[in-house]
Amino acid sequence: MKKSLLGIVGLILTLPGLGLVFLFMTSSGGNNLIELPLAVILVGGGLFLIGKGLTDVVASKTGIDTSQPAVEPVVDKGALEERLARNNQMVHEYSKTSNTKDQLKVMQIAANANTQSSTPD
Repeated sequence: MKKSLLGIVGLILTLPGLGLVFLFMTSSGGNNLIELPLAVILVGGGLFLIGKGLTDVVASKTGIDTSQPAVEPVVDKGALEERLARNNQMVHEYSKTSNTKDQLKVMQIAANANTQSSTPD
């Protein structure tokens, strides 16, 4: 019953919010800037309550447990050590590749500087 009430209250909040949006859009005089934030709050809160109510109703009818599952600790330490060793190896290879790339950039800059200084203007 409480879950159905959430949906009904959400609908009751959403409809006036949509009405305020309509009034804000169609008013020709000075647009009342209080209407738009109030409409956003009403529509957002209403849709949240509708979603919460529908989620709970559907979950209760289908038998889905919406509570958080218990987190089980990892037991296999060997797999973690293997993964850590692989990650360390990848970090080492990346740093080696990055250093090589930096050295090639320095050599390219030096080569460009040599060619520019040797060519007459």
